[in-house]
Amino acid sequence: MLIIDIKNKLYNIFYILKAIKYYIKRNFLFCNKSLIIQRGACLTNDSLKISYPNANVLNFQKSRVDLLNAQYEYKCNPNLFDVSLVSPSLYNLYIDQFSGFWAKLHNKEVLIIDSYSELTDQLFINLKDNRIRFCANFSDVKSDFSDYYFCNGLLDNAEIYLNYDLFFSRIREVNPGLKIIYVFFPMGYEKRVKYINQNFFIEDAINKLVSKYHLTIIKVPDELLEVEREDDFPYHYNESVYKYIANKLNYTYDL
Repeated sequence: MLIIDIKNKLYNIFYILKAIKYYIKRNFLFCNKSLIIQRGACLTNDSLKISYPNANVLNFQKSRVDLLNAQYEYKCNPNLFDVSLVSPSLYNLYIDQFSGFWAKLHNKEVLIIDSYSELTDQLFINLKDNRIRFCANFSDVKSDFSDYYFCNGLLDNAEIYLNYDLFFSRIREVNPGLKIIYVFFPMGYEKRVKYINQNFFIEDAINKLVSKYHLTIIKVPDELLEVEREDDFPYHYNESVYKYIANKLNYTYDL
């Protein structure tokens, strides 16, 4: 047992050092090179690689809008030393959630945001300090997270419009000329009522805010989902979907 405990502690130390190295590289060596700031998952990531293969993109993939709002007002952050609670392959998505979005927003030209985080990400809040929090899917975190955090679930339906409205209003304060492109994740493969319902409130909120904040909307036509795809995960799509979004990005923003 002692040997196992030592191995676990050494692993956690290695993991934390790896996370610190990534944090320094991202926040001090890379961020100023990017004109695009993103809050997007695999759909926009892969589409951007088609549109702008050589672009530097600063992404806050798991930063749900309510987390970003809380960071703006209360300086809420993850705890660096808890990075070992998430899957080893996803440590970067945990580190990406450290506050910095608002400070880095002022010199960017375009924000590309998609619906995935508000659609599926859960909010985890530290049991001892509610300012320590992060977002993830349940599959992203290890089973012992409940010793340190409680899961506050999806963004509540009643809070979706209010948080988007607050988020975009703060963006306009920080960077009034920023172009905002919003990408809806297609829902044609999703069968789970919980997420279908969540998407209804997301779309309703965004459609109400389009003119108020001059949002550019990208929504994939349903017929493109009829093309065969490689797997059955509801948020993985065929090549024509990524190309469609890539073409729309090229049309709406000239890098």
